[in-house]
Amino acid sequence: IIYSLTFGVFIVILRIRTANQIDSAEYELTFMNDYSVVVKGIPRNGFTDDELKSYLETFGGKVLELSYARYFGGMLSDY
Repeated sequence: IIYSLTFGVFIVILRIRTANQIDSAEYELTFMNDYSVVVKGIPRNGFTDDELKSYLETFGGKVLELSYARYFGGMLSDY
């Protein structure tokens, strides 16, 4: 019985500690949606990637990468 109680207390303490570590790790991580912008209404042709980058950089900041998605189902917030 003493071993069972000790094991139970150990499991409870371990669960609390790991929950705290997971919360702090999620706070420190950077996700794609932290620095992503969704731009709607971009024409399919008539511009180059460099022209689009230059245009988007006029709003402040540096554009590191362009990714095109014609349909993403609003999934950006999940990443």
